[in-house]
Amino acid sequence: MKKNIIKNILTAFAVAVMVVGFNGTKAEAKNVDWSEYDRSTCVCSTEGDKISRAMYCKSQRHYLDCSQVSKIDATIDMVKPIISAAPEAPHEAVKHFHDELCKRTSYSLDYSKYDLIDPYEVLSSGKAKCVGYSETFKLLCDIAGIPCRIVDGYGNSIPHEWNMVQLEDGQWYEVDCTFDDSESGDISYNWFLLTTKEMNKDHKRDSEQIGGNPPIAKGTKYATFRGPVITCSYYKDGQVKVKWKKPNKKNDVKGYEIEYSTDSKFKKRVKKITIKKPNATSQIVRKIKYNKRYYMRVRSFKRVHGKKVYSEWSSPIDYMHVKHYSNR
Repeated sequence: MKKNIIKNILTAFAVAVMVVGFNGTKAEAKNVDWSEYDRSTCVCSTEGDKISRAMYCKSQRHYLDCSQVSKIDATIDMVKPIISAAPEAPHEAVKHFHDELCKRTSYSLDYSKYDLIDPYEVLSSGKAKCVGYSETFKLLCDIAGIPCRIVDGYGNSIPHEWNMVQLEDGQWYEVDCTFDDSESGDISYNWFLLTTKEMNKDHKRDSEQIGGNPPIAKGTKYATFRGPVITCSYYKDGQVKVKWKKPNKKNDVKGYEIEYSTDSKFKKRVKKITIKKPNATSQIVRKIKYNKRYYMRVRSFKRVHGKKVYSEWSSPIDYMHVKHYSNR
């Protein structure tokens, strides 16, 4: 997408958001009062200049940045169920928004469709450009009361746009829903809640940003990435082999942690194995008792600013260990 076209389209909206008011305070999710988005709250002409509307009318409807009343109402109808279903904690809410956007949207290669940068077009068509992903993600965060910024720059040396969010620890994190929305339909977390240092491996910010340069993301508390998919198989009597797929290299995994127990909720009788080999894809679990059902799960970990950050746990699998008898 041509960068100058993107910037021209976004300038008016960026200034409007600045006038309506962005604060850099600690994130606190709010209970949305949808009556604030009713038509009666807007006293200006919907066909007027966007910047003037934002200066003289404080209606929450201007967050939706649509010139047509019908599109504003339709956009509210589409975002309301997404936001209403979001968890209260900001770090959980942004994951919900990230996941819903990836589920509902696929990247469009049709470069003639410049309207796929607008949240209304994105949510109604299920197609988006990078700008559409970032604008829609920001809209969801804005309505939910979670501070969010848009970052202009390059992704893999191509003009690109992504987001930053400030969570309840007061720290900023970077998010790229476009990169996390894979063609296979799977949701990735390789570019979710990263530090700026991590994002800079394949992203580069523009030296000048609309609305001023965004902050440097240093948050690690809520960093997460998807756990591995695992399988279990008989290895030898009293031993089980746990296998998993090597993660995407973007995760910078430093090792793995295995938990296994006869308790499906992992609340008691839990045993742990730590593997400090980033290229490991299997581990033998020993001293497994016969005719008992075991539950096993795996998570990976990496180090961010010297701190160990874990992935989500894999979906647990159950395994019944039965003694194998050789034929004689």
